[in-house]
Amino acid sequence: MIAENYWLIAIDQVQLGDNKFTNLKGVVDTGTSVIVGPTSVVNGLLKDIPAQPDCTKISTYPNLTFTIGGTEFVLRPDQYILKITALG
Repeated sequence: MIAENYWLIAIDQVQLGDNKFTNLKGVVDTGTSVIVGPTSVVNGLLKDIPAQPDCTKISTYPNLTFTIGGTEFVLRPDQYILKITALG
């Protein structure tokens, strides 16, 4: 942990498919299920994913991997893509 007052941690790497960013910092917030980050990092990670992913193709999207303290934490696309119904 880098800063105890914000639960700020060092993130070795975040990777989505071939897109990766290293040496980042992150805040752990157990009160939310949302993942946010600097625009440049998020846009770089998501450049190969459509803004409105096709829910019938979720299994074809890459895993999102956070490496923290040398340990990989992997989210499958069905875990990081919010599936909602629009207009009923």
